[in-house]
Amino acid sequence: MILLTMVSGIASAQVKSLCEKNENTVWSCQAGKKIYSICSSKDLTSTTGYLQYRAGTLERTEFKFPAELQHPKGRFEYGLLPHGAQLSFKNDHYSYEISEPLIGQAAIDISKDDKHLSTLQCSASTQSLSDNTTMDIFKTVGAYQ
Repeated sequence: MILLTMVSGIASAQVKSLCEKNENTVWSCQAGKKIYSICSSKDLTSTTGYLQYRAGTLERTEFKFPAELQHPKGRFEYGLLPHGAQLSFKNDHYSYEISEPLIGQAAIDISKDDKHLSTLQCSASTQSLSDNTTMDIFKTVGAYQ
């Protein structure tokens, strides 16, 4: 089994994260007063560990997907765009698409029952979804499309 670890320092010091010290920050962005992060266990492999999307503030995480710490297989879809990368997941009737262009800032599109609700424009992000290490993570856990 391949043990995946993120290169330390991938998350820029200026971009805050909702990940714990014992976790890897796969991706993080700030939009307004909120922080949106993708956190993983340090032991994430094709069969072990977890990946979780979190939204909130440094004081309080308001939303987690999945709600419990679980392996990401079948829960997330990752793919490359013509000029960037995208990570998506569904939670009941809601769909979330995190798009990270190679140039410019990332955005999170939220839809309910295929009707677009809002786009959260990141003012700062780690710009790590298109990183080779991140691509390898999603390939290993079976989320790469």
